Amino acid sequence: MSDDSGRGHTTQIIVAVIGVVGVIATAMFANWDKIFPERPSPEPAGTPTETPEPTPEPTPEPSPTPSATPDPQPSDTPTPTPTRTADPADAFVGTWLNVDRGTGGTTRWIIRKTRSGLHLQGYGACSPTDCVYDPVTVRASQIDGRTMTFERTSSFADRKVTMAVSGDRLRSMTRTRYTDNSGRPNRSARYDFRKSS
Repeated sequence: MSDDSGRGHTTQIIVAVIGVVGVIATAMFANWDKIFPERPSPEPAGTPTETPEPTPEPTPEPSPTPSATPDPQPSDTPTPTPTRTADPADAFVGTWLNVDRGTGGTTRWIIRKTRSGLHLQGYGACSPTDCVYDPVTVRASQIDGRTMTFERTSSFADRKVTMAVSGDRLRSMTRTRYTDNSGRPNRSARYDFRKSS
């Protein structure tokens, strides 16, 4: 047992010595140019040396007398104004009305900007007034240029909606999967909207 504890101490001492040697070697490599500065090589005896011609020193220009407060000088080059990159979400903001006033599907979207992306409120064709969809939040990461994709879930269907905007036009492609065991087949619908505000 005493042999094991002696070996343990020996191992610790060896590891410590290796660590110290590593630190010293690293310090020497890092400061090699300071420890061993480069010296010019001596000229062999009997070799003629050229004496360089003296170069005239430039005459310093007289410096203006400093004033107490320097006058600001207008710059010949205008300072560039930083440009703000347009937020892709901005193109979607507004009230969008379906161009087909007799649609049996989505009649309009009201889209407003939030800190994290967009808030969408949709309305569907119902009688006597439009049905109000559950609001949808679209994160900025879901917006890719002028296209965004999100999902809407209701008690009877799951919908995946892709919207693309071009100027004052918005195209919506909705893929519906019915989850109410009604036997209805899945369907797709395309809606075109025009921006009203």
